[in-house]
Amino acid sequence: MKYHTWLIIAAMVVVTFTGCSKHSPSATTPKVADLGVVEFSDKTPFRHDLDGGRVCVITPTMIGSGSTRQVMLATTIEQPDSTKLACPKVVAFAGSPVEIRVGDTDIHLTIGVKP
Repeated sequence: MKYHTWLIIAAMVVVTFTGCSKHSPSATTPKVADLGVVEFSDKTPFRHDLDGGRVCVITPTMIGSGSTRQVMLATTIEQPDSTKLACPKVVAFAGSPVEIRVGDTDIHLTIGVKP
């Protein structure tokens, strides 16, 4: 019985030390593309080269007119291997800042509208 007690205590010590080591998940920092103010024309795609041969393509659709004009942005990232990453469409007022995440890239821009 004496040997069983020591064996159980030794097993508990080993389990305690190996079970307590936690590995934190490696959080990847998203890539940020700050495009500044982008002047859009209705349904005219805007292309911006990103790192690694990727291209950001934003296609605007104007909604409304005057001070209530909104812009719907459809955004895709074209990869070097000809695949495309798409994100949901974003609707915002002209003149407002917008953040769009596509894959591991955050795209920041302010919507400008060409007359």
